[in-house]
Formats: sequence, structure tokens, C-alpha cells
Amino acid sequence: MNPQEWLKHTLENILTINHKNLRDLYPQNYKKLKNT
Repeated sequence: MNPQEWLKHTLENILTINHKNLRDLYPQNYKKLKNT
């Protein structure tokens, strides 16, 4: 995982993501999202 890509993705999506899906922004889940 590229930390810069993850941080960019997180900052772009943190304001629009539902609070129930906040875990989707965790680093360990970023890889899963990217692969799908």
C-alpha cells in the first residue's frame, strides 16, 4: 500500500462518507477497496 495514495483517498472522502462506513477509510481496509 502506498501511504500517500491512502492519505489522499482518506482526505478526499472523509467529509462525505457515512459515519457507519468510517472504517472503510482505515489503512487495512483501503487495500480491499482498491482491489475491488
